[in-house]
Amino acid sequence: MKKFEKHNSSKKLAIIRAKNTRITKREEVFLKHDEQILSPTDKIVWVYKTNKAFKVKEITTVSYVTTVGNNDYTVIYYDNSHGGVMHSHLRTSIQDSSDSPMILRVSKKGNQGNLLHWAIKDIMNNWYYYRKKFLLRSGLKQEF
Repeated sequence: MKKFEKHNSSKKLAIIRAKNTRITKREEVFLKHDEQILSPTDKIVWVYKTNKAFKVKEITTVSYVTTVGNNDYTVIYYDNSHGGVMHSHLRTSIQDSSDSPMILRVSKKGNQGNLLHWAIKDIMNNWYYYRKKFLLRSGLKQEF
């Protein structure tokens, strides 16, 4: 059988590619997480991947979470896990859990550590505005 002979199954092709692919550098990655309380009902939660030298490799999420009634809702979150491009996701409302990804407002300069810091700072500076707009989209009055 020839090395590049066509196979009927894409699974077989994937196995052949995996066996023939060499990994030149394998880096150990650690998952780190933290949170900061903003008010009795609001907090920021962030999760990121780092290497042994504590260099941020990927931003998994930087989320603003609010509590309405007894339920927690992620109002907005930033990540760069889709192709490495930093972007935000904004939840529509309490009734509609869909979110809309946006790239427009996101700082695109700097390394992963700078982007992580920027996202945390953005939520810390604007969480009250995000909460107000989220409650308005949900048809609720601003409660505090």
